Amino acid sequence: MKYLLMTVLLFVANQSHAFMPCGRGNVYEGDSQAEVVMRCGQPFQVMSAQPIWVAESSGKQRAGRWQTMQTYIYPAGDGRVYYLKIQDNQVISIDVGAYGSIPK
Repeated sequence: MKYLLMTVLLFVANQSHAFMPCGRGNVYEGDSQAEVVMRCGQPFQVMSAQPIWVAESSGKQRAGRWQTMQTYIYPAGDGRVYYLKIQDNQVISIDVGAYGSIPK
C-alpha cells in the first residue's frame, strides 16, 4: 500500500500544467491566439502548416472542416525558446527547447 501511494503521488506531481511567462501575464494551454499576442506581443517567428481537412460524420451525412496549425516561437532570453502550438486559434501545447531545436 505504501508503494502504491508513493507511485500515485509521483504521478500527480509530474502532471504540471505547461505555461509561458510573459510581460503581461502567463500563457497556458487552452488560451486563445489573441490572448497570447495580448500578453506576449507578436511572436519572433511563426511556422505555419498547410490547413488539413478533418472529416466529421453526423448520421448519414459526411461533413468536415479545415483545421489550421501554427507554431509561435518566442525567445526566453536565457538560451531557450518557447514553442506554442496553436490549432484553430487555441494553444494546444507549450514546449521549451534550446535555440535551433524544434520539438516533436
